Amino acid sequence: MKLKKISSNLKLLSKLAIVVTAILVPLLNHLSLDLRSLINDNLVITAIDIGQGDSLFIRTPTNKTVLVDAGSGNLISQKIGELFEGRKCSIDLAVATHSDKDHIEGFIDLIDYCQIKSIFINKSLEKKGPWLKLKEKIAAHKIVNFAVSKGAEIILDEVILKILWPPNMSEETGKSNNSSISILVEYCGFKLLAMGDLPTQEEETLAKNINQDINVLKISHHGSKFSTSNSFLQLIRPEDSIISAGKNNSYNHPSNEVLEKLTAHNVSIFRTDISGNLTIKVEKLTKYSSKYIIYP
Repeated sequence: MKLKKISSNLKLLSKLAIVVTAILVPLLNHLSLDLRSLINDNLVITAIDIGQGDSLFIRTPTNKTVLVDAGSGNLISQKIGELFEGRKCSIDLAVATHSDKDHIEGFIDLIDYCQIKSIFINKSLEKKGPWLKLKEKIAAHKIVNFAVSKGAEIILDEVILKILWPPNMSEETGKSNNSSISILVEYCGFKLLAMGDLPTQEEETLAKNINQDINVLKISHHGSKFSTSNSFLQLIRPEDSIISAGKNNSYNHPSNEVLEKLTAHNVSIFRTDISGNLTIKVEKLTKYSSKYIIYP
């Protein structure tokens, strides 16, 4: 009887160990992912493969999150879920650069799926199409929203987001692309410039005002031939470029003209239509220096 009782207890303990292991291991793995992201000094920026559209996800070293544009349809809800690796989706700051469907429609569905704490918009957003639906969702979810223009700045940890365009938030040009919000992301010497859909003239005006070298250029308007001039590239001198475009899209983005100009200026080219998601990992070396790598 005694041996049977011991054997029975051992079996029970074994079963308990299996149950505890099944619970703790995934939990510890989950926590380790969170802890690693909290204690490292890496800025991570992902150009999301959203098809023929635009979406840029930024995660700071202490897990602050920014989403610049959300593509069209509801694909962003799936894509952002993958980046959060099963954890609850929470965006500290969203940015709707302009009113084009392929930049902001995705926010309409995403607001129901993901907690969005605040959103940047601009005065040039057209009073029709996806913007009207998005405006209703923003109001229904009581999301704090700000109309921003050149000069606005937000600091998250050591990551600085500077709004370089549009020049005046009181102006409503009616031309969506011309008033796209353009953002400079800075972290320990690293600089990424995201252009929205700005055309050539506006890009060149912006570049003359900042007149500084850029590490990574998020190419305007999916590589349209109406953006990314030689003069613009000469002014900002990027090392690398990222183009967000849909595979075999009907617009033939990116254009051969833009690809040839980038090559002539010795700018490396990374494309979502070829590689899918593109991630930039920026590692802090000192307060004023860093190193980065771009990978699919």
